[in-house]
Amino acid sequence: MSEKNADQQEPSIEEILASVRRIISEDEAEEDILELTEALDEEPEPEREPEEVEDDRLVSDEVEEVSAASISGLTAVLAASARLGDGDKTLEQLVKEVLRPILKEWLEANLPEIVERIVRDEVERISSRVKK
Repeated sequence: MSEKNADQQEPSIEEILASVRRIISEDEAEEDILELTEALDEEPEPEREPEEVEDDRLVSDEVEEVSAASISGLTAVLAASARLGDGDKTLEQLVKEVLRPILKEWLEANLPEIVERIVRDEVERISSRVKK
C-alpha cells in the first residue's frame, strides 16, 4: 500500500516529459511574439504654408496708428499722475514716511508690555505642565 501512495505522490516519467514539453511549447509561443522596444523616428510632416487671410479688419492702418498713439499718450499721463508733489515720490513712499514715526512711537510705548505678557503666559503654561 505504501508503494501505491508513493506512486501517487511522484509523477511518472511520462507526466514529467509531458510537463517539460508543455513548458517548452509555451516558451516557444511567447518567443513568437515580437516586442518593439525601439521607437522608429517618423518623418516629420512637412510644414504647411500659412493660408492667406483676407484683410477683414474693422479699422485701417491709419486709424490703428492714431489709436495706438492716443493710448500711449494716455498711459504717459496716468504714469505722471501717480507722482504727488514736485518730487518723484509716489503715494506709497509718502505714506511710509508719515507712518514710520507714528509706528515707532507706538512700538516704544507698547512693545515691552506685550513681550512681558507673552513671556509670562508661556512661563505659566510650561510651569503648569511641570506641576502635573
